[in-house]
Amino acid sequence: MTQPITTRSALSLVVALAVAPLLMGSSDLREDQFECEQAASHLKSCCGSSFDARAVDCEYTAGCSNDDSYPALTVGVSKCIEAKSCDALLADDLCTAIGNLGVGERGSCE
Repeated sequence: MTQPITTRSALSLVVALAVAPLLMGSSDLREDQFECEQAASHLKSCCGSSFDARAVDCEYTAGCSNDDSYPALTVGVSKCIEAKSCDALLADDLCTAIGNLGVGERGSCE
């Protein structure tokens, strides 16, 4: 036989559900960050040891007064890179182009 839910157990459940996200931290990953990471991983698998995927800045940082910092690869550029074969990435020299992006520079997929 099931036991009825008491006010105390219902309140405990509500508090647990409200506090859990605070204890776990925010794990929200933006689409541009995710796609950038995917593209960097694809480049790493195609380019080999000459490409350092960690050098591709895929972080988004919210700033003050429109001073946000966006990933080096937009969603469109990332998806373009992901869609290319390894042969195409090498032929287009994207391993070098993306690997040599400077701070604040945005990559392209040409």
